[in-house]
Amino acid sequence: MGIKDFVIDKILGRFHLTQAKTLLEHVAKLGQPSEHAIPADLVGMLAREAARGVMNTQFFQSNRDWIFPYWAERQYDPTDRAFVPRIMAVGLNCTHRNWVGIGTTDGKIEPVVDPRGLVTPWLDGWSLDTWVEGPRETIYPSRANTVRQSTIDAAPMIRTLISGDSLLLELETFATRLRGIDEVVLHRARVQNLSDTPQDVRLRFAVRPYNPEGVALVHAIRYLPEGYLIVNDRIAVVTTTEPDRIVCSDLRIGDCAQLADKPDARTEVRCDSGLASAFLEYALSIPPGSVAHRNVVMPVDGAPRSMRVVSEVRRFDYRDQRTRAKSRWHEIADEGMNVELPDERVAQSFVLNKSYLRLLDDGETINPGPLTYHHFWFRDSAFLVAALDKMGYTASARRKLIDYPSKQKSDGFYLSQEGEWDSNGQAIWTLVEHARMTGDHDFLRAMFDSIRQAAYWIENKRQTTKSDTPHSSLLPPGPSAEHLGPNDYFYWDDWWGLAGLRDATWAAELLGERTPWLDFEKYEQSFREDIMKSLRHVETRLGRPILTASPYRRFDSGAIGSIACVYPLRLMDPRSAIVENTLTELREKCFVNGGFFQDMVHAGVNVYLTLHVAQMHLSRREAAAWTLAQNLLDRATQVGTWPEAIHPQTGGGCMGDGHHGWAVADWLLFVRNALLVEEGDVLAITPVVPSEWLSWGKRIGVTNAPTHFGTVSYEIEGMRGEIVLTMKPSYRTAPRLLTWTLPFDIREALVDDRAMTINGRVVAVPAGTTRIRVPRP
Repeated sequence: MGIKDFVIDKILGRFHLTQAKTLLEHVAKLGQPSEHAIPADLVGMLAREAARGVMNTQFFQSNRDWIFPYWAERQYDPTDRAFVPRIMAVGLNCTHRNWVGIGTTDGKIEPVVDPRGLVTPWLDGWSLDTWVEGPRETIYPSRANTVRQSTIDAAPMIRTLISGDSLLLELETFATRLRGIDEVVLHRARVQNLSDTPQDVRLRFAVRPYNPEGVALVHAIRYLPEGYLIVNDRIAVVTTTEPDRIVCSDLRIGDCAQLADKPDARTEVRCDSGLASAFLEYALSIPPGSVAHRNVVMPVDGAPRSMRVVSEVRRFDYRDQRTRAKSRWHEIADEGMNVELPDERVAQSFVLNKSYLRLLDDGETINPGPLTYHHFWFRDSAFLVAALDKMGYTASARRKLIDYPSKQKSDGFYLSQEGEWDSNGQAIWTLVEHARMTGDHDFLRAMFDSIRQAAYWIENKRQTTKSDTPHSSLLPPGPSAEHLGPNDYFYWDDWWGLAGLRDATWAAELLGERTPWLDFEKYEQSFREDIMKSLRHVETRLGRPILTASPYRRFDSGAIGSIACVYPLRLMDPRSAIVENTLTELREKCFVNGGFFQDMVHAGVNVYLTLHVAQMHLSRREAAAWTLAQNLLDRATQVGTWPEAIHPQTGGGCMGDGHHGWAVADWLLFVRNALLVEEGDVLAITPVVPSEWLSWGKRIGVTNAPTHFGTVSYEIEGMRGEIVLTMKPSYRTAPRLLTWTLPFDIREALVDDRAMTINGRVVAVPAGTTRIRVPRP
């Protein structure tokens, strides 16, 4: 035993952790031995969440007289179906992980709003709660039963309506830029008197030491007479109207709400426990049926103390800023690909999620969430950047990709997490896909040296042996996508690696790089043969061709990763027996409430993985694709967001970021691919479309959709006796063939006024075709 191990064992023994060490050592033995048991950055994230969970449990269970955030009000209520027993549990939000990001179009931090209007303006920081007390009732949003939440004109600007018996509390929250202090959150509370008599009410804005994930430490709060609150030595809340009262509290005294009817009027507090709270109070006299309002402003992630900050805040016009913010988001949504669809819900969700996609754009990177997942990963970025490209935000996509070489190690490994062997394939695929979408060969040439190093890394990393083991010549075991199970030789890694070699081959040939072209072509063919050989071992072991998570696993929900060979990578025929068997098994064994239930880690109905299954059906031209998509649309929050995974009982989020960027990207990619998609050198129009969308008087419109071939627009109109497709492409390089798939069989069509016999649901015509007319069945 080395000195290091001896010291570690001594320390573990001192704290009686030897048994825990043994258990952790055996966790690694559940899977294959690998270079990295768990990625280092995940260790930090898990440690932070575990510590937060302990803090949550200790704080929430011993302070039940506080006003908790919405998720904790439900999760700690033994009469609620979201109740979670706390014996030895870590106390995290695992029943209602739902929130929505807000921000500006070019900001790097996205404040969040929870389903009850709780605002968290600082990344993983404190929150602002708003409540109102009248003579007849007190409305605490987190405890209210009747709450409606919506976006303002399909923009990341949030309105929350909390209804009482005699009062209506309306909260509006959005982000904008004010001169001199960068981004701020504007928050307006409107109180309406619903009764037929005047009411004197107290409106309160409270700083809370928590956010939608749990405790967020607040050690000090101070109100300065110039009109702002200092939280942890940063300007946190600026008032636009002088409050009538300021109340501060600490853990020893209790929640500031408990002091609402007491004469306490401390304007500052320090709390060693990090659980200080405070509220600003406004006394309002409201006639029957009338409305009163107050505004506060919160600098995003805090601002340095400066009277200039306060003066700039008090100079703004709320309505003007609201109009400007809304207009800017509408400009963003109008850019690139746009759709007109008979299903208004799908159309609105498409527009809104385009804005959410750009909301998560932080300039040099794009993050898969505003809170939990405010990080960069090549895996998530593959889908997010692909969505940027396919929505027409190509300049934004390029800005992310131009820095990829700086994230590459000297051996060619694209590092976002240690031990995750899928990242090189994902990085190459994303870079090359951008070049295909834009036709920017200069960009591809600038990136080629990095691509070349990454492709050689894939070949060098393979476990090349002469043995006939099921994992021979595959990528090494590792944690891969984490939700696939214990460390193993994951096919997910291999499919991405193979796609990386395929795309590196394409790039080398295009650029005339003969030596790497020949190398990569050879590597790709060899790797493909090795994967298929490994899959034959699985077929022999399980008695049928099927895609498992790894060569050594029985069929389980981890197999969801292996369908990457069809979506998004198109490495296998979607109608092959092995793909069909896998899809059938997934649908029969891994679906709950109409969505894919990921048993491992997520323990919920996963949104983007359900959409991956929907993309499988789309590739196979099966109507089930839209059934799954509509089911997910039904599960979206009132503001059109999805968490990473949905609790099968509460319907709330149970895993990951409550506003999940990968879900945003995959929703946009699904709608886009259902309307038009590249299949090699073929452009497919409506590979799967609901039949009711083609009814008489209905219209499908697609404008400015980027494709591998150039920008494409088209419209489909349902006439009384026929359905008409009118193409308006602007091809850079025309596809070999154009196909139009109908949801029913047809026998004939008029193609540019020339009769054509059809046998089936697909009309295949030359790319230059401008109009196709088919009779209504």
